[in-house]
Amino acid sequence: MAAVRRVPEEYGLARHQAIYAEIAERVYVPSLTPDFGYVHWREEYELEPLVTAYRIAETATGRFANVTPADLTHLLREQPTTLRVFRLMLGLTTGEFAEATGMVALSVTGKGTIANIETGTIPTAAVAAACAAVIDQMMRGLLFPPGVPPLRSKVEKTDTADGWDSEPVNELRRTT
Repeated sequence: MAAVRRVPEEYGLARHQAIYAEIAERVYVPSLTPDFGYVHWREEYELEPLVTAYRIAETATGRFANVTPADLTHLLREQPTTLRVFRLMLGLTTGEFAEATGMVALSVTGKGTIANIETGTIPTAAVAAACAAVIDQMMRGLLFPPGVPPLRSKVEKTDTADGWDSEPVNELRRTT
């Protein structure tokens, strides 16, 4: 490291670029790895809070049987962290979910608001209702109707293809 600091003193400006390139080639390039194999880890990626929120959502909805917009609005006001469960069930990012609220309500709920709700901030009644409407309408195939192949709606997947009547949801109900 001391040798790198001496470069400006010992070499003319015209040679700095070549010298720094040579240092990088010898020191850094051999240890480079693809960055796609890594993620900047955040608290929200931990599994345990999601499992806890899932269990709350599962219990509060009677194993996803009581999922009317009114039921979901009430749940989101009482247990805001459950929003993450439903958002992930729908296959939406936080930003996509926020944008979708503008499709069912007069105004778009911001990405930050959705993130805050998922960490426990109690939403206003209007925001909770908009979130519930997104969940309800997507699960019923109304907000984003089935796509024209090769495109598919994000709920056209094994666990949500038939909305709340999808086999994984029914299997969960049968195991009571």
